[in-house]
Amino acid sequence: MAATGSKRFRGALTRAMLRRMQARVDVLTPRLRLRNLSPGDTPLVLHWATDADVVRNFSFFEHGADPARIRAYIEEKERSAADLLLAVMERVDSGEQYAGNVGLHEWDPINDNARLGIILQQAAWGRGVAQEAICGLLGHAFTSLRLHKVYLNVFTTNDKGIHLYGKLGFVHEGVMRAEYKLRGEYRDMLRMSILRTEWPTPAARGFLEGA
Repeated sequence: MAATGSKRFRGALTRAMLRRMQARVDVLTPRLRLRNLSPGDTPLVLHWATDADVVRNFSFFEHGADPARIRAYIEEKERSAADLLLAVMERVDSGEQYAGNVGLHEWDPINDNARLGIILQQAAWGRGVAQEAICGLLGHAFTSLRLHKVYLNVFTTNDKGIHLYGKLGFVHEGVMRAEYKLRGEYRDMLRMSILRTEWPTPAARGFLEGA
């Protein structure tokens, strides 16, 4: 009986996860709109997926950017109860301009946490787009999804990324040794996180209020 009850609980939890993670998302920040990435966005993704400088730290693209594989990945994340994949759209005078993706992955509904991921095309680098997109996603994670913690993994050699995340309020949790295999080598990664009780930080308020 206990096993049956546990199975029913897991099934109900999975269905609840699906409803929350597959709900339509439309998050607005001063300059951006975050909306669900769809398979129809595959041509947009290919703009940065074929840029070696953008994808050099992603093992998914070690063997090139295959449109069918990218579309299948997006479809898989659409069906997933543990993933939320969003397109980062810059709002410009002519409408909207795609800048990249931001998302939550490996959502754990028992412990109310998820892993943050972001990738932007080069045209969006150095203009505060990453910071604003992360702030928009964190606001959604802590208010709509009611997560308690959002964490990320970053290469220990990525000083710029570590500095950026630190400015937004992410704190160091520890180094994961030989965590990520890239081009045949095992790389150390730093895990950083932020809690709902720490949100929003002063820096995040600046980005969300357009300061």
